[in-house]
Amino acid sequence: MIQLIYVSQHKSLSFQEAQQILNNSFAKNKTLDMGGVLIYAEGHFIQCLEGDDTLIEETFKKIKKDTRHENIVEIAKDKIEQRSFDGWNMSLVNERGFNSIVKKYCDNETFNPYFMSKETILTLLQEITKVM
Repeated sequence: MIQLIYVSQHKSLSFQEAQQILNNSFAKNKTLDMGGVLIYAEGHFIQCLEGDDTLIEETFKKIKKDTRHENIVEIAKDKIEQRSFDGWNMSLVNERGFNSIVKKYCDNETFNPYFMSKETILTLLQEITKVM
């Protein structure tokens, strides 16, 4: 099992559009036992995918080909024994409702996950999922 974390920006994708994409893949991901969490904040996506090595790799290849994403950067890919976001099954959360948490991770009032370490991103994701 692996955990893959990446960040990207979007091309004019609304939260509702992102939610629809997630809804379409939710059932498929659940049957494949693939999970994780996806957040959208200030024009950036941060996603943590967890599951079977091959499935995660195939999913990430599809994401990299998706023209709605720009500047896709893999932050980390690690073998894991246990999921960090078990039970989340690809839930999408946006910055509304956890804006104060996101702001803690801003440098000079600008949220930029490209400069965050894997550990910082995991801390942010865990903090957000605890309040959701």
